[in-house]
Amino acid sequence: DIVTTDKLLYTIVKTIVKDKHTTNYMFKDRQSEINFKFTYDSLNNISKKDLFIYVGPGFEIWMDSFIDKLDKSKVGIINSSRGVKLLSYDHPVKYKNITVNENPYYFMDIDNYKIMLVNIKNAVQDKDPKNRSFYEKNFSDELKSLQDYESDLKSIDKDLSDYKFITLNENLRYFTNYNNFKLLNITSNNN
Repeated sequence: DIVTTDKLLYTIVKTIVKDKHTTNYMFKDRQSEINFKFTYDSLNNISKKDLFIYVGPGFEIWMDSFIDKLDKSKVGIINSSRGVKLLSYDHPVKYKNITVNENPYYFMDIDNYKIMLVNIKNAVQDKDPKNRSFYEKNFSDELKSLQDYESDLKSIDKDLSDYKFITLNENLRYFTNYNNFKLLNITSNNN
């Protein structure tokens, strides 16, 4: 049994495990994820799983205290961001009394996304080594589809090199940096 924090991560995990394992996610939308207040029941439910996979660096603002309280005797806890190159926010984001300094949308950079996939694949293989070749094939297939996507994106990049993109926050910064887009960031602090 695998559980992820949200549907996006669930979809990514499914590229590796397909239908071989029961895979679920905790939140269907970002707002529910941000406002989550865990209970004994939620801790108990996750503690019974084989793998709990989360996005990492501030994406789930409650994660550190949640992990501290999990019963880790069964569940493997995987931070899918391990080893990615993180960007700091120019304007840290505040959620009530928590400040997030690192931009958690690292998976919008294809190189970081590949690292995320490796982390997920390795975690699943560690729990289910007899199906190692199945996960390797799915991982390889996903990398091939990423090559096509990268190629398409690079051809678009050339056409967009003279444009400047306007964003309302820093969440797309990995994507814009990866593609060398010229960026004008308009935060809520600017007129």
